[in-house]
Amino acid sequence: MKNKRIRRERSNAYTNEFAFVPAVENEALLSFDLISDETKILIYSRDPSDSLFITQLKFNSVHFTQLDRNKSDTDLAGLSNLDSLQFADDFSIFNPLQGLFTVLDFSEVMLFLYQLDDFILNNVELEVGLTTASTDPIAGVNFYALNQESGINGNVFASLDLVLAGNLDYVSTFNQAANDFLLSEESFIAGAGAFSPVISEVSELTYNSMITLALEDQYLRKTFLGEDTFEKLVMIAEDRLTFNQSFIERGSVTVKIYYTKSKGL
Repeated sequence: MKNKRIRRERSNAYTNEFAFVPAVENEALLSFDLISDETKILIYSRDPSDSLFITQLKFNSVHFTQLDRNKSDTDLAGLSNLDSLQFADDFSIFNPLQGLFTVLDFSEVMLFLYQLDDFILNNVELEVGLTTASTDPIAGVNFYALNQESGINGNVFASLDLVLAGNLDYVSTFNQAANDFLLSEESFIAGAGAFSPVISEVSELTYNSMITLALEDQYLRKTFLGEDTFEKLVMIAEDRLTFNQSFIERGSVTVKIYYTKSKGL
């Protein structure tokens, strides 16, 4: 009987996919910081001598190209197209935890401005009302432009610290931010200082924001640069991890525009 020699080789398995999946007792996976040194995968292994080895895989140099939202255990289970989701005619739902965001159609507002001639924009207020069902409304919201892929652009806001440190060009980053979201009044007044998005805080079931300079800036960009990014605005919770939700009352969204029409000579 011949002896058979079995050759033992080390093999490595490679995969292009990796997922963080919440346990069944968790309601949701809210967020994780990939830049942090504390975010890592630890692989524990032992050699034939029973010595323990720990391999650390960190994410701060890894780029991700896809993010899927799993709705199987939520009220949205079975819905493949959220655009077709219809609610009652008297409200819309703003619930970040379930991935529901209210979109405001700003096209008529911008069209009104474009049709004006020789005017001075004095003051602009944006009001969004809530129904009485909003017992725990979202405390503060931002307004991001809806892009052509039905999403939002927010990378420039994440780069703000790099701008302030002098590692990114301020002017180009400011211009990109102005096309990504409604900038606060202070952002334009501060000049070369810091810039920030509008934060509309709820008061008596109403979000109220001053957007005079942001709207004027968009009008000028459209008129002189041909940019047209604010046809629709998405309401985004300032606290990205909030469990609260707001019921937006249809017909309550109001843009108050105070302007002075110059008289012809």
